[in-house]
Amino acid sequence: WANVSVHTNNDYEVIFPPSTQFGTDHSKVAFTSWPFDEVTRGNGEDVNLAWWKNFTASSRSIFAWNFDDDFLAGYDHGKNAGTVHVANHHIVGGKKFFLWGNNPSGQMWNTMLSDKDGDYLELMVGAYSNNQPDYSWIGPGETREFTQRWYPIREIRSIKNATDDAAVNLERMSPDKVFLGFNASAKFPNAKVRLTNGSETLFEQAVT
Repeated sequence: WANVSVHTNNDYEVIFPPSTQFGTDHSKVAFTSWPFDEVTRGNGEDVNLAWWKNFTASSRSIFAWNFDDDFLAGYDHGKNAGTVHVANHHIVGGKKFFLWGNNPSGQMWNTMLSDKDGDYLELMVGAYSNNQPDYSWIGPGETREFTQRWYPIREIRSIKNATDDAAVNLERMSPDKVFLGFNASAKFPNAKVRLTNGSETLFEQAVT
């Protein structure tokens, strides 16, 4: 598993792919509706589990029950910037986050285990594994290969999909207005951004 620590605060959101409807715990012994469910099981109050600020009771790990999409991301809406991970979901199937939480116990662990620069959250991805603990042997002469890509995103408000080359967000702002944002991971001369509705092109613009 790759474990990436990111700064977190009340503006931080973990982003699983939009098709994700459930999360699971370690060893897949319990499931959670995503993103709205109880922070602590049995308290009867559903909150948006994608936001760090809502974990006011305890630490938590949630694995995305999603084996069809290639990305995981986190976004600081206060800074309007974030981080995205992209990998082949057939090989790198694990998508998870862990946090100590927005609570006194979490503050203690953040202080003990990090530098003096605020709270943190862990974005984690697993190759040849989609849960923890998940131990397996590599046989004599066996080789396992995988590729993972991490890159920054900014000024696109959130993310709905990502590839090795780019991340995209599309949000409906009002009945007749949408926000469309792209970030590329490299230079693509003479690229075009196009928004379509079926066969109809709603917006097209060349970008350099």
